[in-house]
Amino acid sequence: SYISEAYYQSQASITFDERDSVVRSSVVKTMHQIISTDAQTSFAVKANDQRPSIDDIGIGEIKSDGSYDYSDVVGFPMAVISYTFLSFDPITKLLMPAKWTFYGQEKGILAISGPLTGYEKIIDINTRKEAIDVRLVKSVVADNYSDYIKYYQGDSTTDMSNDFVKNINEVLLNINY
Repeated sequence: SYISEAYYQSQASITFDERDSVVRSSVVKTMHQIISTDAQTSFAVKANDQRPSIDDIGIGEIKSDGSYDYSDVVGFPMAVISYTFLSFDPITKLLMPAKWTFYGQEKGILAISGPLTGYEKIIDINTRKEAIDVRLVKSVVADNYSDYIKYYQGDSTTDMSNDFVKNINEVLLNINY
């Protein structure tokens, strides 16, 4: 016999700031996601309506030495920081995009602050940035950082039955240069 189970995924988001200028654009959002086998439960999403304490103008949380600190955004133990670089292919010397994503605690040092073995000729902390995406993550069921690492290191990032993602809040910052 075959048993099937449906999952309902609902998301709500609030956009606080959208800034656009000649040199760059930025967006700050909060997001709430609920995944449930019950449709009504999934509809209980409500994004936080308080603007998070995040610097979308000077990106003051990320320092030039590669250190970062998002602890002012209280209660979000995981930071997922992605850079899109405009770099040169070391063989063809043509411009190419390169994307690099870092998973860490709310405060720490980006791995890119030192040499990235095998990528030294492509990207480093000084390579031209095209975009920075910051996701601060809070799972309602996970109460310590090791739970977050276990989820992101595992094969479960697309598993909708995983308790980690069933009720999750995020603060999102996107900057395009």
